Amino acid sequence: MENRPKFRPNPSLRLMDQVREVLRYHHYAYHTEQSYCQWILRYIRFHGGKIHPKELGAQQVERFLSNLTTVGKVSASTQRQALNAIVFLYREVLHKPLDDKIAPARSKRLQRPPTVLTRERTGPPSYRKISTLRFKFRLTMLSNSITKILKKVSVRFTCQRPWPENILMLIEKRSGNISSPLKKGQ
Repeated sequence: MENRPKFRPNPSLRLMDQVREVLRYHHYAYHTEQSYCQWILRYIRFHGGKIHPKELGAQQVERFLSNLTTVGKVSASTQRQALNAIVFLYREVLHKPLDDKIAPARSKRLQRPPTVLTRERTGPPSYRKISTLRFKFRLTMLSNSITKILKKVSVRFTCQRPWPENILMLIEKRSGNISSPLKKGQ
């Protein structure tokens, strides 16, 4: 690392304005600036909102991060982002690095089911039978709804002829002689 002098924010500005000034000096992304400022504000509010972070130390940081995990039930990546924001505050803005080892209660990663399932992972064949039964049930429901629609038109479905011819013949029988372009032979 180079031995460049660290950027010192304007001391006459308020703390959050100093944080934004340092973030912009280091060319952080706008969304990173927003999230870091939000985490720093949450950290200050967690400790009462009246105490300046200069007066707080590593133990208070650890307490805040542990509270995020235990009470807030945040994920490990969220906790890591909060830690990075607070470390940035102390190292780059306040120039008071946290020397102590910070060891908060860590979030546990949830076990997620695999995205690709093999036959061994899907379980016994009975599960496949259930899915087949569900498919057959849906087909039955579909055929029942088609039957209801045909009854509304007062047409009965018989399997003696193909579908369209059968319907046309039944409509002709019921209504008499219809001149329709759908008739056979036209």
